[in-house]
Amino acid sequence: MNPKTVIKPQRNTPDIIEFEATAENLKATIQQVISVIQACLPDSSPIVTESSEFRKTKNWDSLNHITIILELEKHFQVQFDLNEVANLESIREISKTIIQKKKLKLTVNEPFSGAELKVLFDHRKYETPEKSDVFQLLLDNQSLIPYADGLFTSAGIFQKLVLAADRHLSAFYESIGAEQVRYPSLVDSACRSTNCIHCYINHANSKVNQLIIETNMGSVFRKENLSADHPVRWNEFSVREIVFLGEKSLVLQKVELVKDFYLKLFQNLKLNFYFTEASDTFWTTENQTVELFQKIKKNKFEFRLSIPYLKSDHAAISINLHEDYFTEKYQVKLNKDGSIVSACVGLGLERFVFAVISQYGLNTDLWPFELKSFFYIETK
Repeated sequence: MNPKTVIKPQRNTPDIIEFEATAENLKATIQQVISVIQACLPDSSPIVTESSEFRKTKNWDSLNHITIILELEKHFQVQFDLNEVANLESIREISKTIIQKKKLKLTVNEPFSGAELKVLFDHRKYETPEKSDVFQLLLDNQSLIPYADGLFTSAGIFQKLVLAADRHLSAFYESIGAEQVRYPSLVDSACRSTNCIHCYINHANSKVNQLIIETNMGSVFRKENLSADHPVRWNEFSVREIVFLGEKSLVLQKVELVKDFYLKLFQNLKLNFYFTEASDTFWTTENQTVELFQKIKKNKFEFRLSIPYLKSDHAAISINLHEDYFTEKYQVKLNKDGSIVSACVGLGLERFVFAVISQYGLNTDLWPFELKSFFYIETK
């Protein structure tokens, strides 16, 4: 495949078949939601009713809200995206969302499923030396220390490699004009599932001259539907992200530059990987009601690295072309005529390092020179 494949945003929006909740379904769901929430709150809490709301009801604070969401997921056998959690503020909103999640069906104009995603560049060609369960090796030498469900303390060689990778990538982003920023870990009192959202919030209701580029390294939080100790699906991990906000052609030029950087870097590091189209889901709320919609479109791409002992791969880098989704949402405008868009590229640092170790092992003395150089490992 040609690594010079140009990334072009395309829209492909599915038709949504709305599910209208019957009065009986809604009433029954509301009663169950009330029972679950009441059981999650301390005994000193008031009786939960249909009018009870997050933050307005005693003891229904941010901490208990997370517990409530987890119990609702377990009770109703549904999964809430983290971006939804902060917007589920009333009993009726929660109930409607649960009904939609259990009953909503999608019909897509042009079939676009994971099996049909196009691989744009394939570099799975090396017989890498490591075949063993490196996750267990990392646990054994305490480079990864289990802390709680889906949470780990990184130490030893693993954390050294994470910091070295971030140092290298941070320097590259600065070289193409990115400003180093530090975003908070919370969005509206909820743990964030992405870093870039703060860029759009910070520039809301403002005008941009041409292009804003920000880079941040921070934790993101995901509720993964897998076992808590899965080696590559943690509830919290670190992401080095670069965010672009500005005139459309300039944003796409910069994204293309970053994409080419990673294509060349991963080839130079002798990593087994492929670059592919991916799919994405957006959720939104308007007018204090939950309006669910999904857009499946070719504006998300991933670098997926091989994990030999699992005979699988995982996404280490995600490229997201948002078009005008966030600029419209947060009313960010250009100082001149033109289309303003946003995009972001995020590299999961632990995911990247785990893939490297999975392919080449923990003995860095045996690594290729290029890999040692990238991670600032002295050659003996």
